[in-house]
Amino acid sequence: MIEKLSSKIKSAIRSRSKTVTFTVDEVTELITEINDLLIQKNKLNSRIIELLEEQNTKEINVEAGGF
Repeated sequence: MIEKLSSKIKSAIRSRSKTVTFTVDEVTELITEINDLLIQKNKLNSRIIELLEEQNTKEINVEAGGF
């Protein structure tokens, strides 16, 4: 959907149109797609935080074991 709407915008720019019209369904679908992407991003960020925390714990344990 993002590509479809982007194509509409690019076409309007090329034709020097002052307006671009989107249907309610297009906007709804776009919002849903953006929401899904944000959910994926949040899941990835959470996983990255978990991995960083695991790495930090391992590094602390190695340093503490050296005493």
